Amino acid sequence: MQYDLTTRETRILESEAYLPLARQLQEMKLALEDALPWIETVKELAQMQNMDIKAAVVQVAQELRLYRQSGGIQKQIERANQELALVNMETIQKQQALTVLMELLDRGVTESQIVQLINFAGEWDKYRKFSTTNGNLQQPVNGSYNPGSRDGNFSGNNGYGGNFSINDLIRLVRANQIR
Repeated sequence: MQYDLTTRETRILESEAYLPLARQLQEMKLALEDALPWIETVKELAQMQNMDIKAAVVQVAQELRLYRQSGGIQKQIERANQELALVNMETIQKQQALTVLMELLDRGVTESQIVQLINFAGEWDKYRKFSTTNGNLQQPVNGSYNPGSRDGNFSGNNGYGGNFSINDLIRLVRANQIR
């Protein structure tokens, strides 16, 4: 009986160092069997790399940290790609604007007329924004100058203002209706 008691005490003293680990597993609601895949992974790494178990444990932990951090890097790469796509869209829009300007110049529109056209477009945009904020959908007004109206004789209009073609803009500039 004394021998059994001594054996039990020895076993308890040997396992006492593992009680904090057992408590952590218990708090995470994990059984010892749930840790077995990790133990096997560490053993495999130690055997493949010809290293001791403690070094393999440290390496597995470091690799997991690096993997998690690389996920953060991946998110940064995705954000950078999204920003690059936005920059590319802006570049395409600017290239289209330059193409329109070149077409205007090729059709004989002078730089000063283009400046007048740009000023007109800015004023038109202010008018459009003012009209839409006041509940007005830019219905054509009889007897008033509305470049996109049905009585403006410009192609491509929808009867609600706006929607000029390049030809419409050139005709406007050449007719000196923009001042």
